[in-house]
Amino acid sequence: MASPELEFLEMKKGLRNPFDNTLSRQTTIRAGKRLKDRIKEYQLLLDDFELEKTQEIIILKDTKEDLWDAGKWLQYGDTEQTVAYRNELSLINDWIEKADIDYILPYETSTFVDTSDRKLRRYFNNNCFEHGGRLFGGFWQHMTRHMRQGIVIDGMDTVTLDYGQMIARVLYGYAGVPFEFDDAYRVPGLESCRDGVKKVFSAMLYADRPLNRMPHGTRDLFPSKFSYADVADKIMQFHKPVAEFLYAGVGPRLTYLESKILVMVLTKLIEQGITALPIHDAVIVAEQHNEATIKTMLEVFKDLTGIDGLVSLDE
Repeated sequence: MASPELEFLEMKKGLRNPFDNTLSRQTTIRAGKRLKDRIKEYQLLLDDFELEKTQEIIILKDTKEDLWDAGKWLQYGDTEQTVAYRNELSLINDWIEKADIDYILPYETSTFVDTSDRKLRRYFNNNCFEHGGRLFGGFWQHMTRHMRQGIVIDGMDTVTLDYGQMIARVLYGYAGVPFEFDDAYRVPGLESCRDGVKKVFSAMLYADRPLNRMPHGTRDLFPSKFSYADVADKIMQFHKPVAEFLYAGVGPRLTYLESKILVMVLTKLIEQGITALPIHDAVIVAEQHNEATIKTMLEVFKDLTGIDGLVSLDE
């Protein structure tokens, strides 16, 4: 439809820069001349357009060959597991589609927000339905924290509730080890480098072999006197009870457990009549449902990991 012969669409293809995310851009599509002419001819409005209901919402991606590879989509045959995934997400999508969701710009801007863009898809990685599984889609997912303040659900202001230290706590639950400290990223000797520790710790979970240098974007988060080996050794010592899982490539499986928690939170909230919009390890809900949502998030986390979770208000 974007070909010169048709001119129904104009498409600018995006790109991903693994070394500098600010240089990455999404593929954008807008109406071309012929489509605009048709819209004008038939006097069509935004309400006349909608996403096809039969679009696949459970996506399986191949293993990435390198940093530049986004992972191609794979064909797969349905199983009891994939049918269950699709039924869960269809329930969530149907609920969100019918929900009373509006957007009020929090500041003077010409930004257009399409609140009808609500369809979620669940992406699994590495040709495995127990790797990844995060939810993507919906107008709210690409918003800044400040812009999300304009989201209104059921006529009420909203709050964002965020699982704290999620991947670390999920790891301890996965390993069957008690989580006995307040902050997984406040490592002795690196107390002033919490943000850096968090990123390095995550990289160590996804790596399948020891790293020999700082992960991209983390060097400036540590004093120059610390080498990568210094930082990694301190993290390994602090997390000694689960050290066997570092450099073991368990990251995708932990992300799957994270996504499983979020999906269950969404379905439990629907049972209570509460609309929640997911953002990986957080949800946006009407302010009135703050306490009920926190209670549900903590209960689900404990049920699926065996350890206590942490939920905070993302301000």
